[in-house]
Amino acid sequence: MRWYRSMPPRGVEWSLSTSEIVGGKLLLPQLGILPQTVTVKAVQSGDGSHNAASAVEQTFVLSRGEDVVSFDKIGDRLLVGSAITLNATTSSGKSPKYAIVDGPAMVPSSTLGSLYLMGTEGTVTVRASSTGTKYYRLQNRHKVLRSS
Repeated sequence: MRWYRSMPPRGVEWSLSTSEIVGGKLLLPQLGILPQTVTVKAVQSGDGSHNAASAVEQTFVLSRGEDVVSFDKIGDRLLVGSAITLNATTSSGKSPKYAIVDGPAMVPSSTLGSLYLMGTEGTVTVRASSTGTKYYRLQNRHKVLRSS
């Protein structure tokens, strides 16, 4: 028996638990509470040219993953100037939220990614967070900048 990456050949049947095979790829369910146990069973019933093969099953547990937050370096800044653009991404694809943890700055909108210095020298710590989903755990990353 072979495991196929593309559509299975004629006579091969896929039997799945709470999942689907589309184009030869396993699509995991978008419903339910994690963790879930998923069982993939491959069956080759045979045909006029091939004997039937024994069924093969693989079982695994689908659980929540860590949402990775990547947060670009901000760097030190002068007090004078325009808004500082914050750039972070998440492995879940959801937009991160920004907040000031400490220091003389503000982020007027947690989702727009702009930071404004308040005219006072100091150290500013900014947090970029993923909100988490039922498939990804919440994660935070911090960056520090000095204003002078």
